[in-house]
Amino acid sequence: MALSKTDARAHGRHVREAKNDHEKQATETAIVETLKTSLDWGSIGSVHIYQAIQANRELDMSGFTSWLEEHQPETEVYLQPQEPDYPTEQYDVVIAPCLAIDEIGNRVGYGGGGYDSFMATQDSAKFIVVCYESQMVPRIAPEEHDVPASMIITEKHTRRFS
Repeated sequence: MALSKTDARAHGRHVREAKNDHEKQATETAIVETLKTSLDWGSIGSVHIYQAIQANRELDMSGFTSWLEEHQPETEVYLQPQEPDYPTEQYDVVIAPCLAIDEIGNRVGYGGGGYDSFMATQDSAKFIVVCYESQMVPRIAPEEHDVPASMIITEKHTRRFS
C-alpha cells in the first residue's frame, strides 16, 4: 500500500531531524563522491543544483558544485536560490533534494509542486534526487503532475531509472 504524501513528508522530516551533524556531513561526502562518477560530466553542458536550506537540514551539495566548477569548468552550473524562481532555459541535469522518495523515483518535497512544475519544462534533463537512504519509503501515491526521478543517490545506493 502506498504512503500518502503527508505521511511521506512526516517520515522525511523525522529522518532529517534525527540525523546529527556528523551523520549529515558523512552522507553529504558520500553522495558527492558518488555524484562525481555517476555521469560523464565532460559531456554535460549545464547543471541545475539546489542550494540547501540549512534550517531544514537539507543535504548540502556545495562540495559537488565546487568539484564540478574546478574539474568541468566548461559546464554551466546554475544554483537554485532558496526562494524558488525557476529559470526557463533547458538543463542537461537537475539535482534536487526531497523529504521522501520511493523505490521507483516518486518524490515528495514541501508540497508546493515547484520541482514538478520546473521538471515538466525540462524535456530531456536527467533528474537526480539526493537523500538519506532512510528517507526511502516503499511506495508513495503519485499524482498526475508528479515527475519521477531519473536517478536517486543516497549514502549507500544509486538507483537509475532512465
